Amino acid sequence: MASETATATRKYEPGTHPSLPPPVATSGPIYWIRYNLFDSPTSAMLTILSLYLLYLILPPFLHWAVFDATVNAASRGECQQAGSGACWAFVKDRFLLLIYGFYPIEERWRFNLSIVFILVSIAALL
Repeated sequence: MASETATATRKYEPGTHPSLPPPVATSGPIYWIRYNLFDSPTSAMLTILSLYLLYLILPPFLHWAVFDATVNAASRGECQQAGSGACWAFVKDRFLLLIYGFYPIEERWRFNLSIVFILVSIAALL
C-alpha cells in the first residue's frame, strides 16, 4: 500500500512525465453531446425539438428532391406527368448558365483559373 502511494505521488523531472489519456468523462463524442446538446433542460428540449422537426421535414424533402425526382424530360409537361417530385431536367440542361451566368464563352478560362487559385489557397491553409 505504501509503495502504491509513493508511485502515485512520485515527482517527475520536467519533460519526463508519462503521457496519460484524458479522463473518459471529459473527452470524446459522448462528452461533446452531453455538454453541447443536453447541458441544461432548455438545451435538451431544443435538441429534442430540432430532431423532431428534422424527422418531420427531411423524409418528405428527400422523396421530393431525390427519390421522386425527374432527371430526364424534354418539356415541362413530361416532368409533370412523370410524378410529383422535383424536375431536375432543366437544371441539367442549364448547368453552365447557372455556373457562369452570361459570361462570354471565350473568357470562361478566367473564371476557371480563379476557382483553381482559390482551391489551391484553401488547400495550402488546410
